[in-house]
Amino acid sequence: EMRIPAFAPGTRVLLADQWVETGGTMAGAIELVERQEGVIAGLLAIAIEENEATNKYRERYPCVSAVVPGSRWQQECNAQTLSSFDTYEAKHTFPDAGQMAFTQTKKHSPPSTARNNFQCTSVSSDISNP
Repeated sequence: EMRIPAFAPGTRVLLADQWVETGGTMAGAIELVERQEGVIAGLLAIAIEENEATNKYRERYPCVSAVVPGSRWQQECNAQTLSSFDTYEAKHTFPDAGQMAFTQTKKHSPPSTARNNFQCTSVSSDISNP
């Protein structure tokens, strides 16, 4: 769902997701943006699986993915498994996981009143929960 109006008609919107599988979530996001006359600037994801729906996205929109199409990693994404997880151990990445950390807090200055030339809008494509 998205507040109305979320942006002016003609606004270019970059849609980002961590992993595009079937394309259903992205389809919902595209629908929400286009319903408000936004323009899809592109799709961005760590991984975009290769299937009929996502192939159509690649034909219709600029798509950027950390996983290179046609690579070994793309094949693993399509199979929904990554061999790098075979030897992954969280304790090597997050050695302090589960431990209490005590840090000194400091006072933060008030937010800047300066305006940027862009607007960031959060879009949720969960259309099952109006």
